[in-house]
Amino acid sequence: MKQEQSRSRRGHQFSFLTRYNFQTQKSALQLGWAFPIRSQLKGYVHLFSGYGNTLIDYNAYQRVLGLAVQIGF
Repeated sequence: MKQEQSRSRRGHQFSFLTRYNFQTQKSALQLGWAFPIRSQLKGYVHLFSGYGNTLIDYNAYQRVLGLAVQIGF
């Protein structure tokens, strides 16, 4: 089962993703937040906890925090 939602408010974007596999009983939670820095520049924070963050690590539990900069044209 997979559920995904995204919201935008005053230039901030929030995303939420959950996954659950009933056969293996493994799950994942992903949260994201994009926020304005300047007109064409945004910061991004990403939090992932669970199984399946990458295909190579599909069977390993991971907790990952990512920081990034988005450039829009």
